[in-house]
Amino acid sequence: MRLFSIFKRNKRKDVPERTINGIPLTKLPNNVYENMFPWSSDQIPNTNLTVGNIVMLWWLDKYHGTNRTIPLYFERNYVKSFSKELMKLKKDEWIYKDESLSPKAKKVLHNNFDIIEKHRVGWMNEADRKTFEEARRIEMNIHNQWLINNGMEDIAERNKQMMLKQDADMIITRKFKKAETMSKNNELAEANKILERLIESNTDYPAIIYERLAKNYRKQKRYQDEINLCMRFLKNEQPKYDEDQWINIFEKRIAFSESKLSKQSNTTLLD
Repeated sequence: MRLFSIFKRNKRKDVPERTINGIPLTKLPNNVYENMFPWSSDQIPNTNLTVGNIVMLWWLDKYHGTNRTIPLYFERNYVKSFSKELMKLKKDEWIYKDESLSPKAKKVLHNNFDIIEKHRVGWMNEADRKTFEEARRIEMNIHNQWLINNGMEDIAERNKQMMLKQDADMIITRKFKKAETMSKNNELAEANKILERLIESNTDYPAIIYERLAKNYRKQKRYQDEINLCMRFLKNEQPKYDEDQWINIFEKRIAFSESKLSKQSNTTLLD
């Protein structure tokens, strides 16, 4: 019997409805990310632009002059024809002939950058994510109770432990993303506190946490701390990965910081 059929048969009314961009999935197209977003044609106040146009302006500005291939998601999720919308943007002087942004386009993009932030996270805000997590938890509990009622306590216990591990991983992921955002905003001291605590947690993917903290140490010119951190990773964490994965990346970081410390030492001697 398929797991979905069990959920469907046992589903209770108190299972929260999953949402994307605040809209219940029942009111969205099936396979929402494979179809045009319902909000893609929403108008930007006091302009002839749509949400899809704002994403276009951002992309054109970010990759101007790079000959980058137009992503498939534009005509899948945002506009019916990228080329026609491009002509509209040129005609109405939102962009120049070379597809660079005009001053008024830069202004409207700045004023509506929340659209870009939503685009970057797949239009899933924290409230949306919570609906998915809560629905998953309740549905799994319903399924586990069904297993127990039918004499399959061992499978129910295994499912429970799997859920606990997934919940712990989601917490770590959220904390890491928060620290990553803070790092990019140069809030390094607070970001480092989060990352240093995460390093002590039991996670299946320590490399990205170590690497992010190493980048922050370098920004702060804490070269010896970066060396110590990278050596700790290579000794304690790298053996958990396949073969030589991550070795080259962290050895390069060590070599760079050692060269910086050597230059600092030579400068001190000359003084």
